[in-house]
Amino acid sequence: EEGEMVDLYIPRKCHASHQLITAKDHASIQITIADIDADGTYNGDSTTFCIAGLLRNESASDHAINRLCITNGIIRPKTGSKTKKVKEAEKDAALATRQMIAKANIKAKRALTTGRGRGGRGAGRGAGRGRGEGRGRGEGRGGGEGRGRGGARGSGG
Repeated sequence: EEGEMVDLYIPRKCHASHQLITAKDHASIQITIADIDADGTYNGDSTTFCIAGLLRNESASDHAINRLCITNGIIRPKTGSKTKKVKEAEKDAALATRQMIAKANIKAKRALTTGRGRGGRGAGRGAGRGRGEGRGRGEGRGGGEGRGRGGARGSGG
């Protein structure tokens, strides 16, 4: 009669899926977002959203909260168009990449014509006296049988 709540449990509804949130839904959340003015100070108002545990289990609560905030005017929707500053930065990066590739191509051409680099005089590493040349299995140091895998000595030849 005095306007006080007498119920022990007040059922809530999910703002995103419109499902009833039961008392046993321990994964459900209720989030309160403060309203601020143009200076960024709290003006005393807030907006409350309830999200069911089902959405949280499906990893859809983040998207649902964003959608609810956009529809209630809390955040602005992303338009997808890039700002002028971002477009200029991307254009500069593309130009720098093209210049770097052009320099690399010039260096490669010079290396091929002067004989430096791959395929030029003497094929670099691996040609001539490389590691292990002439030493297959059982050849080289020790000769004969030597040590086996287990560390036991064999009968030397």
